[in-house]
Amino acid sequence: MYSGDQRTLYLDEAVHRKAFRDIKASSCAGLDIHAQWPFLLNTPPRTFLNGPEVPLSQLGTDNSHWLLKECERADSPSNLALSFQLPGWQPDSQNQYSRSQIQALRSVYQSPSALQRYIDYMVKEIQILRRTLPDQIRLTYMHWNGDLVHFLSESELTQLMFFINRSFVGINDPATMLVSELDAPPKSNDLLALLVGLGINTICINDPGATIYSFPLPDVKDWINLVRDYGINKVLLRLNLTDELADELPLYIEDIISAAPDAVLMAKTGSGPSAREGFEFPPVTVKHALLKARYTPMTDSFYVAQGWNSTNSHLVKGIGLGAKSYTTALEFYNTCGLTEYYQLLDAGKLPVNRARKLITELY
Repeated sequence: MYSGDQRTLYLDEAVHRKAFRDIKASSCAGLDIHAQWPFLLNTPPRTFLNGPEVPLSQLGTDNSHWLLKECERADSPSNLALSFQLPGWQPDSQNQYSRSQIQALRSVYQSPSALQRYIDYMVKEIQILRRTLPDQIRLTYMHWNGDLVHFLSESELTQLMFFINRSFVGINDPATMLVSELDAPPKSNDLLALLVGLGINTICINDPGATIYSFPLPDVKDWINLVRDYGINKVLLRLNLTDELADELPLYIEDIISAAPDAVLMAKTGSGPSAREGFEFPPVTVKHALLKARYTPMTDSFYVAQGWNSTNSHLVKGIGLGAKSYTTALEFYNTCGLTEYYQLLDAGKLPVNRARKLITELY
């Protein structure tokens, strides 16, 4: 594993601050992009309300104690979900990534030493988490966010899966849900073959048409079919409803439904169609098409096909810089500072620096 000196550590921090915007914790009725899928696929549908922030000192003398407390409190203490991400970045108000942002991302992620170092520290976080959790814990769900799959090479993805497999039992159980997002069409179909070879059984296709690197909306049906041709069990679809996409979606929704995605999530954007006068979310024609095809609305924006089954993981642990974790009652946030992330892990601690009560209501 990579071990750099203090000068390199702060050099990484400077690059990080220049390349990425700070990750802001979401406090609205709906989770941030990086947390939507893991929560919806692991819990009953819920409404999210603001809860007060909780000082970590109230949860124990060490920032890992909350894990043990929540495991003791949970009804099913053996179930664990993991969600992985690279250092995040935020799109602008139109959900567009600027060319300078993308170039910055690529320049950082294509630096072998910087990227390998980050992977090594994610592995270190996994190892500390494994030592902290009870022996009977089983991995019932794993989630790779789209940035992870987009920027890591095939060998790096294989390396990460090796350490996950080595650390947790249950990953080879056929009932375990192993999820990978695709934020953009893969550079090669070889990536799909690799994901299947690593055990991935669920693919989330994200944000058609939202950015210049996304899946074009007319091609979504073909991509769903292609992913299934590789042997993926479930294919999910997330639509970020910008004004433009909300207007175009009714033209393609029946074609998309004909490919039978297992679930469709429609997400509002900050400056999107929800602000338009008289606009109903989701679009009426889209909602009617999904209901006609016998999709069940789990929430006002999350529709699932017949026979849908969610996992039931009492603890979802986010791995990586700025990652979000949650239990039945609490949300936890990893530090967004790269230097602090590395230093906490070097000290043998989980990199959690904030906690908030999770107040929810079932729909």
